[in-house]
Amino acid sequence: TEVPYEPASVCKSFTFSAAINEGVMTPDTTYFNEGYTIIDGWKINNAEQRDSLYGTINMQTALSWSLNTGSIYALKLLGGNPSAINQQGREKLYDYYYNKFRLGQPTGVELAEEIGYIPDPNEGWGRDSVYANMTFGQNLSLTMLQVATGYSAIINGGVYRTPTVLKGVLEDDGELTSRPNDDAIEDQILSEETSTTMREMFIANRKSKRTRGIDPAGYAIGGKSGTAQVIKDGVYEDPLKETIATYIGFVGPEGELPKYVIMVKMWGEGKHMDGTNHAGILFDSLSNYVINHLKIKPGA
Repeated sequence: TEVPYEPASVCKSFTFSAAINEGVMTPDTTYFNEGYTIIDGWKINNAEQRDSLYGTINMQTALSWSLNTGSIYALKLLGGNPSAINQQGREKLYDYYYNKFRLGQPTGVELAEEIGYIPDPNEGWGRDSVYANMTFGQNLSLTMLQVATGYSAIINGGVYRTPTVLKGVLEDDGELTSRPNDDAIEDQILSEETSTTMREMFIANRKSKRTRGIDPAGYAIGGKSGTAQVIKDGVYEDPLKETIATYIGFVGPEGELPKYVIMVKMWGEGKHMDGTNHAGILFDSLSNYVINHLKIKPGA
């Protein structure tokens, strides 16, 4: 339905979910953040560099400030070694990305689809650095529909459901009826506890100091941004020159499961677009519009 791309830090949603679901991490798990890490000889920096984030911080802080060192640490925990990425961690992340969230493969929607790409966890050079970058949504290619469907599973109680664009079938007598898709999937890929924890982490992200403070009272609104580097002539472009901005989030009454997910992608030739300050602002406008348009009542 659209061209696959590297959605960047929105993929931290999948990495954190995997580590929490495996029982190796909680929002309060801590690690030492130096502002960068070195994998396979490559230096991977955090985009956010400030004194208050250096030192021992927890994983909620890592998500809220979208720290690459945090998602890489989650990958290390998946492998059972907080000090290094290993084969077990790579294979577990692949299992979640490809087999559970079904990223990099058709969703089964009733439209023509692009496939995308998830790198093999063991074949090829520099697998540790490739998978380190995958934790924050680079070195892979996904469609927005794949990401939105997988994200929906994170926040809806942990159930992956095949997306559909069909409301029903118009019969000869004018009646609109529902016909099941025999190939549709409904799979409990995360525990309800993991889903609850991730919703709380996304909500805390928006309530952090980075939020613009326009979310209406009585609603549970959470989300995650991504600012992706783009490939030009086979290499990553300078992020100050051109990036792709993404924001994905959910809205529902407080105390209830979310009613909907919105995903926004913004880009332009030679344009530096930011996930929070560009795509995030558009998400805010759409979110408030949908609340009013659908007359979604706030929680008690």
